[in-house]
Amino acid sequence: REIDKLDFIVLDGDSSTLPWSPVLDPLATLLRICILARKCVFASGRMANMLSFVLADGIRGKPFVVINGDGLGTPLEALSAFPPEDYSQSGDENCAFLDSDTGDLYFPRGSQWVRQGSVGNTYGAGAPRKERSGTIKSQNRSRKSKSVVGEKTFTPFIGRPDETFGSPRPECKSHALFRQLPPGPFLCQRRQGVTVADPRTIRFCKYRSRPLAADQTNNSPLVFEYQNVVGCAFQLSNKYPTSALLLTNYLVDKMKQVVAEGHIDRRLHNTAIGMEAAAASVNAATRRAAQER
Repeated sequence: REIDKLDFIVLDGDSSTLPWSPVLDPLATLLRICILARKCVFASGRMANMLSFVLADGIRGKPFVVINGDGLGTPLEALSAFPPEDYSQSGDENCAFLDSDTGDLYFPRGSQWVRQGSVGNTYGAGAPRKERSGTIKSQNRSRKSKSVVGEKTFTPFIGRPDETFGSPRPECKSHALFRQLPPGPFLCQRRQGVTVADPRTIRFCKYRSRPLAADQTNNSPLVFEYQNVVGCAFQLSNKYPTSALLLTNYLVDKMKQVVAEGHIDRRLHNTAIGMEAAAASVNAATRRAAQER
């Protein structure tokens, strides 16, 4: 019932820990309960990857431990190096092979691997490709767009490896989040590596979010929403005015809804909702215990 006392939650972080790591299970449990209760959550940076994982995994996420690629996964071609019998016979059915290109999870079932679940993120498809010199090649370095601030016009450009251009999807340009957004692509800072997967391409997705804006480099979701929850897969920073504008627009829009409707969430004192929240906590504890084994 303590969750009923929360109206708005803003999460921003630059953690290098993978969203599906058991270390982050307490945060995953909080997000699961917030989604269940339709709380207002704005997650940016690596927390957007965490949110994408929870949406794909669902309220009662299946406990699993990734066995390949040190948790990052590997391309599906490497699956043949992992005989499923070795894990099925030992009772390690919580072990999972992670396809880094799609985010799909494969679990051992007898003599075969069965695709069952997703982490809602990819690594191989969206990972930066390094040149021989060791520098990261940016595909957008020459792409420019004009933005207007007051009466001055300036042309943003990519000057760092962790910068990218994003743009609202055509059908989402009138969304409340993009109110007062300058025309054209916007510049933002996005840490390279794990990339939010497009929910429309995830076969096993418990809660399918709606992509609102895309990265122009690889067309992956930069901004997405599900009910009252919004994820922005870039850092909040005053150096990138768009990031602060999106957060401001989100808070203003949700506050207006709360004032008009009284509240827009669901109270967890409802018995059925409370039981689901308890189940989410139990599953998180089970997953941690499996990892410790």
